[in-house]
Amino acid sequence: MLIFIVMIDLSQIEELNPHQFKYKGVDVNQRYGVWNFLDSICEQLEELPVVIIELGTMHGGWSTVLSEHEISDNAVVHTFDILDRDLTEFFQDNNKVEFHCLDMFKNEQVIIDLIQKADGPVMLFCDGGDKKKEFNTFAPFLRSGDMIFGHDYIRDRPLFKEHFNSKKWNWHELQMSHIQETVAKQKLEPFLEEIAQEYVWASFKKK
Repeated sequence: MLIFIVMIDLSQIEELNPHQFKYKGVDVNQRYGVWNFLDSICEQLEELPVVIIELGTMHGGWSTVLSEHEISDNAVVHTFDILDRDLTEFFQDNNKVEFHCLDMFKNEQVIIDLIQKADGPVMLFCDGGDKKKEFNTFAPFLRSGDMIFGHDYIRDRPLFKEHFNSKKWNWHELQMSHIQETVAKQKLEPFLEEIAQEYVWASFKKK
């Protein structure tokens, strides 16, 4: 088993606006304070993940946060993106991140194998260009105890307009109606739903 001791360096966080922040000078594209959500996950889990998968690397900020948080103490972060630039060099000094520059929907088996061959819990963060498709495509391959998350998630449009838009978060790419069939069919149970919503993540655990 891999064992790393990691910790987010709060002194390296730069708040850009009420919505976003940088970590170690890199845009994270997450709500400021999202590390509190990761803290809550760690407090609730009996066993930390052995594999973390991120779909959608962007600038590499969220990958870096995940790799330096307690949540990845026993895991490597596998991050996937199809980019016009290769981020291998960006991650070259980070032995907790493995970057995969490919089209995830033309190479689904790579992700499926990471999930199904893992010798412990897997966390899958859907944060690429088509979060609905990512969630609905890969959720069926989760095993009992695995977790799946979808970013830019607000339960429905009225909630987004009333409580998030221009207040907490301006992007709404995923809502319950997009994934409810998969959630029911795959026996996905809401996990830390309230705090997950606060940081615009859908959060489910496979029963």
